[in-house]
Amino acid sequence: MGKANTGAWSTSECRKLNINWLLRNNYIRKGFITRGQIEWTDNSSAGFECKCTKSEKWLRLYYTVTDIEGEKTDYDYKIHITTVPSNLGKGEVLYFVCPESAKRARILYSAYRYPKYVHRDWYLENHNVRIYYTTQQCAKRDYYNNRYHDLRKQVDKLENELFTKHRKPLYKGKPTKDFMKLYKLRKQMNHFDDMRNQVLIENCKKIGIYFNRF
Repeated sequence: MGKANTGAWSTSECRKLNINWLLRNNYIRKGFITRGQIEWTDNSSAGFECKCTKSEKWLRLYYTVTDIEGEKTDYDYKIHITTVPSNLGKGEVLYFVCPESAKRARILYSAYRYPKYVHRDWYLENHNVRIYYTTQQCAKRDYYNNRYHDLRKQVDKLENELFTKHRKPLYKGKPTKDFMKLYKLRKQMNHFDDMRNQVLIENCKKIGIYFNRF
């Protein structure tokens, strides 16, 4: 069981603006202006325009928000995008610049009925409320179980991509990056599988159920 509901929001409850989504769908393109629409699972949506040139990098959002009293407000604003050299020494990493705090972030959040998309820390610094990661809201005994299932999904997805495309695990005698990633994910998944089983055994012992180990 998770913790009792305290009114705190988790990342899974927020509308998110993810720069990876824009990159993956080819909306951030050097030298181009692109346009599209983002839709969230709560049936809300936003139109956007993205510009990426040497002199300007930004995402313009425009959408309408209806408050709890039914009053509608239109929003239209730009979120600047900045680049940081990659730690790997190749290329650059793109970040949003929070329109309220100017902090860099790969993901911006709209939570606690605040209509704009801002850095996760902004809520704590300005309103003393946190946006928790889902695992942070779990009871301790559920943490390992949730981490295992999250990793299981990643492993299944990567295995499906690699094996359905008949990708080779080795290149010039060395594991490829994708298969090294799969190996690390499997290792993490197995670790959390062991930990969740250990917690299960400990909990069963507390209520008088014992397992025979062979």
